[in-house]
Amino acid sequence: MAGKAKHIAGISLAIMGAGFISTLPFQDTTWGRIFQAGFEAGLVGGLADWFAVTALFRHPLGIPIPHTALLPKNRERVTQALINTLEKDWLNKESIEREISSICISCKLIELAEKELASEDFPNTLRRIWKEMIEHIDIEKLAAYLEQEIKDYVHRADIKPYIPRLADEVIQKEYDGIALDYTLEKVAQWAIKRENRNRLGKIALDLLDRVEVEGFMGFALRSFTGFADGDKVGKMIQEMILNVTSQLRKQDNSLRLQILVALRNRILNIAEEPGLLNEVDSIKAKLIDDWKGKEHISLIIQQLLEKAKEYTGPFLQNLLGKLKEDKKKQGELENWIQQRIFKMIEKNHDKIGQLVKKNLDKLDHETLITMMEDKIGKDLQWIRVNGSLCGFLIGLGLVGIKLLLQ
Repeated sequence: MAGKAKHIAGISLAIMGAGFISTLPFQDTTWGRIFQAGFEAGLVGGLADWFAVTALFRHPLGIPIPHTALLPKNRERVTQALINTLEKDWLNKESIEREISSICISCKLIELAEKELASEDFPNTLRRIWKEMIEHIDIEKLAAYLEQEIKDYVHRADIKPYIPRLADEVIQKEYDGIALDYTLEKVAQWAIKRENRNRLGKIALDLLDRVEVEGFMGFALRSFTGFADGDKVGKMIQEMILNVTSQLRKQDNSLRLQILVALRNRILNIAEEPGLLNEVDSIKAKLIDDWKGKEHISLIIQQLLEKAKEYTGPFLQNLLGKLKEDKKKQGELENWIQQRIFKMIEKNHDKIGQLVKKNLDKLDHETLITMMEDKIGKDLQWIRVNGSLCGFLIGLGLVGIKLLLQ
């Protein structure tokens, strides 16, 4: 467009020059003088405007006439003036912040997020993102790290505060009574077996043979061992054990209650048992060191990642819906965003001018002039056309006035 306008300006100037020359043979006539004056004024106006437009960018006809090639000579001053205008007038910090304050950035972000979440491509995009994330996660390495962290945490954990709580739980749930009943049941099951009955009889007779008692008690003891055999003694002991265990299973049995009281007192004071904590810590350390949980942790991580893919979309939609309904949180988000933007503007505002200067400094004189002529050259060339036309009309008017005065 600038080239076309320049071409038209040249034609207008040529027309004025040709018109002036063509009127020279007729300058003695009235119409000849009138048109000659018009073409002459148009030629002068066109040449003057050509000179003015050309002098903005370069020396006319390459002649270094003073006060021409204004842009190249004053490039630094023009650049600085442009930067000052941008920074202090057009794009000053206050105007930028005022314009940003008038925009609800959080509203636009929510609107954009809703649009994206509702789009048909979102599920595919989300799956692609999750796939790329999973591919970049070393699950084996993460599992090994988590396993070691869990072990270190449990190693550091002090088990002493938990022992009284465990003791209280045992008593409240009556695990002590359950344990006693289980023990009595096992003792009865063991004692009722025939081979164990015979074994008990033999043990008892053997112990009695080793007892050394004098007098009537010794005579009675030897008489008893003389006629009693292992089976009979074992049966007596068996019946005694079964009777005792049966009585101890009754909830109201006084001996049972005494045993449970003693057992519960021992449980409540178990934390004070000498060496107990060391033994528990030793068992804990062995169990932890023997635990191989990396494979199980890897499986859990994979399952969590798979579940996360399914729930991410609904989670984001739910989160966005709650944010949209909660005007207070939305206002806090808006304020947070704008404050961050204001801080960024405050910190980087001077970079606007620096960026403009940096980009302008990259251009040599000819490139900059060519760019400006390409952007505003059309209007400048039309100044030349208008100068020729206005000069022509003014020339006609002046010569008309002159003729009227004559």
